[in-house]
Amino acid sequence: MVNVVSVLAAVATAAASGACAFRLGTNGARNIIDSIQEEAPSGVAPKGLPLRSGLFNQTVDHFGNQQGVNGSWFYQPYFIQDKYYKPGGPIFFFLAGEGPEDGSWMTGGLGSIMSWVMPRYNGMGITLEHRFYGANADASNPSRSVPTVDLSPESLQLLTSEQAVEDNVNFIKQFASTFPEYNVTADTRFISIGGSYSGALSAWMREKHPEAVYAAHAASAPVLANWNFWRYSYAVDEGASFISNLYYGNGNSCMEGFTRAVQLLDTAVRELAAAGNATALSAFKDQFWMAGVPDNRDFTTAVTTNMAETVQYYPTASKLAGGQTYIDAVCGGKTIPAFTSGNATDAELLNALAEQWILQLQVDGFTGPDDPNIAAYFSTAAITDFSIDGGIAYQYLWAWQYCNQFGYGQVAQPLNGGLIESWSVYSQLNTVDYEQWQCQTYGLTTGPTDAQIAATNANYGGLNVPTSRIMWLNGQYDPWHWLSNYQSPPGADQVSFLYANASHCNDLWGPLNGTSHWPPVSKDYQWDLFQQIFAVYDEWVYGTSTTEASSSSTSAISGTTTAASESGVLATASQASAETYAQATVGATTAPTAAGYIAPSGVLAGGVSAPAAVGLAGVFVLAMMI
Repeated sequence: MVNVVSVLAAVATAAASGACAFRLGTNGARNIIDSIQEEAPSGVAPKGLPLRSGLFNQTVDHFGNQQGVNGSWFYQPYFIQDKYYKPGGPIFFFLAGEGPEDGSWMTGGLGSIMSWVMPRYNGMGITLEHRFYGANADASNPSRSVPTVDLSPESLQLLTSEQAVEDNVNFIKQFASTFPEYNVTADTRFISIGGSYSGALSAWMREKHPEAVYAAHAASAPVLANWNFWRYSYAVDEGASFISNLYYGNGNSCMEGFTRAVQLLDTAVRELAAAGNATALSAFKDQFWMAGVPDNRDFTTAVTTNMAETVQYYPTASKLAGGQTYIDAVCGGKTIPAFTSGNATDAELLNALAEQWILQLQVDGFTGPDDPNIAAYFSTAAITDFSIDGGIAYQYLWAWQYCNQFGYGQVAQPLNGGLIESWSVYSQLNTVDYEQWQCQTYGLTTGPTDAQIAATNANYGGLNVPTSRIMWLNGQYDPWHWLSNYQSPPGADQVSFLYANASHCNDLWGPLNGTSHWPPVSKDYQWDLFQQIFAVYDEWVYGTSTTEASSSSTSAISGTTTAASESGVLATASQASAETYAQATVGATTAPTAAGYIAPSGVLAGGVSAPAAVGLAGVFVLAMMI
């Protein structure tokens, strides 16, 4: 975090409404749709399909009697895609998450799995905006989807995952009577689909309401709440080295240089602070245009977390001033050569760290070291205006949820935690205490919320979601897979797939995903994987698979992640026994020590073999960014 509610509450807060982002925030996926959508082949929904939309009369409080501005009800926007629907067909509920909803995932074209499943099964697509997240999305209606008069902590007691689950289920249960023209019956199968936070909602809806949700597709779903989520930063290091090696053939040299620079930054700040030399410390920060940011943790966290967007989404998602991608500037060896040179001096590495940060500030619109907006933007401060349209409280809605329910603390990997390099990719000043302090400073909590995070896991079961018919999909390098069921699913009649070379929510793009060129896999691999995914959908819709399953897909459906013998359908054999920490030792401080993540032959696009393993976990395929 960092009053980075624009960096970690807009970037680090991005993570999943059928979309996906940093701390989780679906908005990222919606931007992805805009960038990769293309004309679809025959049998797939063409782009440009019109949507039906309206307002649903929703219950304010499903668990008590808290009243909203209109009493016990409020309006939520919904969107319906009925182009392919025939009575008796399934209804695919594409779940919204922590951002405004516009139904774009259901408008056709390559780049959305909905374009494939709706025509394939004569199905309908529906979505409902998540409560509160329509705030300020529409200038003509700033209170859209907001049940309360303001966004104060008292009002936000109604912003919980439990309320969201009940909102969606209420929409399902009222659907037949609200839309009688569709002839929906008790036998109609509602299948929830979501990614990142909404992927977790998808699994939880199936868990809590199996009578309403027949099956659930949970993409990149962080169902395990955890404050000390240092494995996120571990995955950023791992994924960045993979991309750098894939594009420039330089192994993990870039991240070796980058993490060495982070170590120098941490050392300099700590020594200057310990010496009480405020003048020298301010002058040091000024090299990064951050002299006006008083808290050292805000400063070092902001400067060292830029790589995450590239890893969580895809390389062209993050661009710096001048249009160059972040990964090319930092690891390409030309714009900022110090990180990859191997013999850069300490001064050269610190200058390189400052340069990459200043390029980021420039692309964000900041003008120089004296720009007063920098301090306001990156300094953690109390929210003073909780009105819906008069302040910035609406930017902190996701922060409210992770502060009070999920944690998801994207903190630095501990130095004794099996580092890939000799130092962590995130500043060591970025700790759980710091992130919890931010929540308190914002005014969203009154103290540590470890008990609330534990209550979330107790309510939903953490990784052990006790129900049937859930399909878990995770990207191989997506940092969020550490909080999801990327290995063996936890229950009978659940399926788990690990998508090679993939990042956050890539399965929701569907196969042949247009111009994104991500993930870097061959078309044969991608098509084989999606044939297995569609086989699961066949089972859900028809009661039996109509897709010919290979021996590898059979093993996948039975709940293992065994590598395919020839085509490389699944990403790898088990991710190494050390990585089973996720099932039992979430609070451990050591990273996996086994090789893990070995991509099968023929996975990379064009049939190119995967590069040799780099670093601790073999960095050569990819994933991430909620």
